[in-house]
Amino acid sequence: MYILLCVSHNQTVVLVARFIGGFANVGCIMCVTLYVKEIASAEMRHKLANMFSMSFALGSVYIIAVSAFVSYDTLHWILLSINLLYLLLVCFIPESPVYHIKNNDFQKARKSLEWLRKTTDETVLNSEIETLKKLFIKESGIKFLDIFRNKYYFKSMLIATFLQTFILNATAFSCIITFSSYIIQSLIVVRDVSLYNIAFTIFQLFGCLASFFVNNILGRRTFIVSTCITYAVFFFVIGLYSYIPIPYHDKVSLVLIYLFVFLFSAITFPVMYIYFNEIISSESSNHIFTIMMLGKNLGWFCTVKMFTYLLTLFPIDDIFLIFGVTTLMVAGISMFFPESKNKSLQTIKAELHC
Repeated sequence: MYILLCVSHNQTVVLVARFIGGFANVGCIMCVTLYVKEIASAEMRHKLANMFSMSFALGSVYIIAVSAFVSYDTLHWILLSINLLYLLLVCFIPESPVYHIKNNDFQKARKSLEWLRKTTDETVLNSEIETLKKLFIKESGIKFLDIFRNKYYFKSMLIATFLQTFILNATAFSCIITFSSYIIQSLIVVRDVSLYNIAFTIFQLFGCLASFFVNNILGRRTFIVSTCITYAVFFFVIGLYSYIPIPYHDKVSLVLIYLFVFLFSAITFPVMYIYFNEIISSESSNHIFTIMMLGKNLGWFCTVKMFTYLLTLFPIDDIFLIFGVTTLMVAGISMFFPESKNKSLQTIKAELHC
């Protein structure tokens, strides 16, 4: 994708490049999530999942900061260099031990675990292999249509797709990220918001750093429901300005937007992916993550288009009231999902299979 963006400004070439990038984005998210899940020990799995959300925030900070100082062409050459460096470094990490176990190559699985766990203790390695067998190995793989024939697969797919699609879109996250400049300009009536945008992404980064310390304190469902209710309150406070004058409303609104971004990055986003890893089985994860990404991208597109349409009908304050209602809806529906913290996959399967 970046090679095409570096060598041509032709609109057709740019669209083709973005199309290729779309496949890469989905494939990378699926593979990285599954790889981390398969190589991580149980006590580290939820912490390593945070790196996924943190990478998004770091990318946002990097793009906004660097693009303020370099040209469009220079930015894409830098991004191409980062991708090539990533490709080179990936060559030095071992294949997932689960992959080798699935192929009945236990010698290579041990070699992989030796590197990952930094031990040659046969007792530890054999114990890890047995644990991985129980967690990830299924005698027969499943096909895409099996997702819709098995209650557990189907329910876990519905829950994951709902959360992925609606938490990113119904809570206004997609619109706030996409239209951050316009929203900040509208709320505080300032033309140049470049510094505010940098602060916006820094709050994202601080939120991701905070997630390492807070996201395991409460249950996954509790965190998702409580943060969605909090966001709804934020949106109602911002939206009610047209009807109830609030002193220093512009400053209050800006603080609430930053708090939203901080809490979303610290709790909601990483906890959501930890939850996915805990309720979705290994054999179904590729199919379900494909459906999830389709729902997320389609939902993002529709929400962004709807936002631009609503701006022609309502002031931005009223749109935040609408987002307050949709965010409460997400919180209400999420209350009925099973809790996954400190539960085995077998227990969750039993709950969802009924």
